[in-house]
Amino acid sequence: MRQKRQALVVLALLPLFAFASAEEGSHPSVLSDLLGKTLNFLLLFGGLTYVLAKPARAFLERLTEEVRKTLAEASSSKEEADRKLESIRERLAGLSEEALRIRAAGESSGQKDKARISDLAAREAEKIKAMAREEIEARAQASRRELRSYAAELAVSLARSRIEHRLTPELQTRLIDESIDILGKQHAEPSPG
Repeated sequence: MRQKRQALVVLALLPLFAFASAEEGSHPSVLSDLLGKTLNFLLLFGGLTYVLAKPARAFLERLTEEVRKTLAEASSSKEEADRKLESIRERLAGLSEEALRIRAAGESSGQKDKARISDLAAREAEKIKAMAREEIEARAQASRRELRSYAAELAVSLARSRIEHRLTPELQTRLIDESIDILGKQHAEPSPG
């Protein structure tokens, strides 16, 4: 490595020595001028290439590695996307079957619910009918009691009016006398004892 540096320094200084004698003379020739510029160009870009070769190579290798990684990640992502796409396609294919199965389950559940609700409604209707029968019977009994009470009041009223109509003051006096006689006899009899 040290030898390469020394050779580079010698090559860099060579144009100075080669053209030093030409500058001392009158005018340099066109050929020597072109040769000097070409040599300077080669030394300059050769030196830059020598100095920048390792960093440029490292940069290009790093860039190449990053591109490889990116391509590998892209390939992996594409494979994952393909797997997901296939999974979605399979799910979509099974979706119509799933919809039919859900519809059948819903209809079955609806029929069961309908039967359960009908049964519940029938039981509730029977309860309401039984309650209505009990209410009717209770009201009928209350009406019968009320009717009997009214009939009794009517009978008493009718009997009173008949008695008042038949009862004359003479008959009333006679009945009172008879009642007093009966009571007197009962009181006069010795009580068994």
